[in-house]
Amino acid sequence: MAKWESIDSEIGFSDGEVTSYSKKEDDSLIITVKSWNDKVIKIVCKDVIGFLDRGTWDISDFHEIRSETVLFREVLERQFENIPEDHGYKIFHFVNNDDQAVMEIVCLEINITVD
Repeated sequence: MAKWESIDSEIGFSDGEVTSYSKKEDDSLIITVKSWNDKVIKIVCKDVIGFLDRGTWDISDFHEIRSETVLFREVLERQFENIPEDHGYKIFHFVNNDDQAVMEIVCLEINITVD
């Protein structure tokens, strides 16, 4: 089982809804979340090398996974012939109310803003 740590944001992700996401030419991914109080949370994921959407929009939290997952290993194996120890990539996921991963992102870093 994967270990994770909740990502802090100004508002929090509980009772949120992913409203959109889009990939940019520089391999960044922008994810927009409508919070419980109708504020917009924008997550910019930089240098994305893996993305999995399980088609569920309602979310309860956003985590950085602190252990290796099957998806993380597969993405790194596609990216590198020999995976370096200091590759810098991390895996994040949104979970639903049952703590099931509904969207996973492998990237170098994230930046979160609230509008």
